[in-house]
Amino acid sequence: MIQKFPFGDSLFRDLEILLPTKLTSTTTISIALKLAERFPQLEISDTISLDKLREECLDYTLSSADLPTPDMYTAADGIERPQIGRYWRKVSQLLTLRGGSRGGSTSVVRAPLFS
Repeated sequence: MIQKFPFGDSLFRDLEILLPTKLTSTTTISIALKLAERFPQLEISDTISLDKLREECLDYTLSSADLPTPDMYTAADGIERPQIGRYWRKVSQLLTLRGGSRGGSTSVVRAPLFS
């Protein structure tokens, strides 16, 4: 069983893009695109959807000052950590200038990760 465990899999490392503190990372876009391609059941692997996802990630990266401050909780190890689910729910309620949801495609990527 240990031999079959995917120790080299980057999925857990890639999930760091869910952390609000990592939104300004230059790798956010490439990781989000990699997750979208890895999970075809999300149905955002076509060119238009991937372009929209890329644009939303770029928006998060460039305008992080406009995003809400994450609520914190004290974990069992005594360290304060962000409440990621609540944070992304707040972000998904933000609207663009056109009145659409600011987290359209990225919420499609995040939703299965929280369920």
